[in-house]
Amino acid sequence: MPHEMTRALARVEGLRELKATKAIGGKYISRPELRRVLREHAAREIPPEALEHEAIVLKLIGAIPTGYPFVEKQFEILGTEIAGLYEPSDKTMYLLSDLGPREAEATLLHELVHALQDQHFGLRTRMRYRKGNGDALAAASALGEGDATYVMMKAVGQPPEPTALRVAMAASAQKPDQPAFLSNALISSYVYGYEFVYTLVRDGGMTAVNQAWARAPTTSEQILHLAKWRAGEPAIEVTPPRVDHTVDSDSLGEVGLRTYLELGGSKPDAAIAASGWGGDRGSLGMDGETVRYAWHYRADVDAPDAAARVITALTHVFATLAKVDEKGETPCIQRRDAGPLAATRKGNDVWLVAGPTSSRTWQSTATCDDARKALLALVKD
Repeated sequence: MPHEMTRALARVEGLRELKATKAIGGKYISRPELRRVLREHAAREIPPEALEHEAIVLKLIGAIPTGYPFVEKQFEILGTEIAGLYEPSDKTMYLLSDLGPREAEATLLHELVHALQDQHFGLRTRMRYRKGNGDALAAASALGEGDATYVMMKAVGQPPEPTALRVAMAASAQKPDQPAFLSNALISSYVYGYEFVYTLVRDGGMTAVNQAWARAPTTSEQILHLAKWRAGEPAIEVTPPRVDHTVDSDSLGEVGLRTYLELGGSKPDAAIAASGWGGDRGSLGMDGETVRYAWHYRADVDAPDAAARVITALTHVFATLAKVDEKGETPCIQRRDAGPLAATRKGNDVWLVAGPTSSRTWQSTATCDDARKALLALVKD
């Protein structure tokens, strides 16, 4: 790969307006070898219980089926969709050996941008897993992928308008055997990150992108709303809802909430509903095989109708899973496998509860009455 790397790196340095500070290793590998590299990266960077907890939460809220083998499928999807990667741990660029010329060049250009990011901005440190900081990690990922995608697009011609890229990526991401939530989540950092970087370059060139790395977005809300990043608007601090035997707590962030609400059928409505995000926190409880989840959302102070829009959007999501039992602003569904799923609102706040149920048998005996009692306790807490 030395000749291809040298030529491609020179091109990327010019387009990105950054010079490499040290050599970058390159290696052609087979697809099974790529899957091995991905697994080794995950084992090194992400605690296995973090993936287990993520899978349980997604099943409890109905984002993926309870029988879906989340962890195994994630590696399968990545091993199929990814054509190469830059690995910060060994400073090496890995590229599939069976790619056609155009795909190989595009992948090489994209991943070499990541190598430059690592050398100039400390990519590995920024992308390191930290428990409870999922939304901050999503923001960092969006900046990195948006930067690399923009340069890759610039290399092959005029970078497309963000809407055109979003439509194209959404169409290619949908797979018949893959839950829609995962398909949409997989492209979110590329789509929203590209839009963020596209606007920065339009207004201030690559210098503006470097400034974004110097003062990186801390929430996915800042990625979606450039003005909020420029203003340095932080997330509203939300106390994690109290759940018995809590093992994990994290934030969906605006992008995570938007992706979930899109399951209700209307992406524009989901975007509007999620746009009032101020802060959120979810808690996963595990007592043996019994699992439950609670989530607390708070709207921005300047978005007084946002919480009501979130409840409406959640009702649409619930309706895709089961018949909704509505009592005031407390919609609920009852599921035999994942247990009840209910939400309620008070002022600018929304609470959601899911479960309890068994993570081993996925059979629940809990009811909407149980869920509404849990919600009442959270609201009073």
